[in-house]
Amino acid sequence: MLLGGAGSVTNEPKSMNEVAVLMRQSLPEGMSPSEFGERIGWGRGSEDAVERMKTLTVQELTEIGLTSEAATYWAVAYEAISRLMPRNPSATGRAALMRYAAKLLKGA
Repeated sequence: MLLGGAGSVTNEPKSMNEVAVLMRQSLPEGMSPSEFGERIGWGRGSEDAVERMKTLTVQELTEIGLTSEAATYWAVAYEAISRLMPRNPSATGRAALMRYAAKLLKGA
């Protein structure tokens, strides 16, 4: 549906339902969305997520089971949330964090 090959999203999510589908499809196996957020450690707002970029490691990400492709999908999902819900207090920072995670994982 939304997922394409080689880390691409064929259609940007246009609704919160599509965002939810993309997020669920991109979770590491056996992990709930809340557990994923806790393991990533993105905090409660954009500032927390941006700050987390300073300490995030490839080892943490691989232990979670996150791939570069999945991190990219999460970034796309949070970018869509930023567009659909501009007052969301954490979407912009989480999108940036997940783009950073994808970049880290690509180099691994």
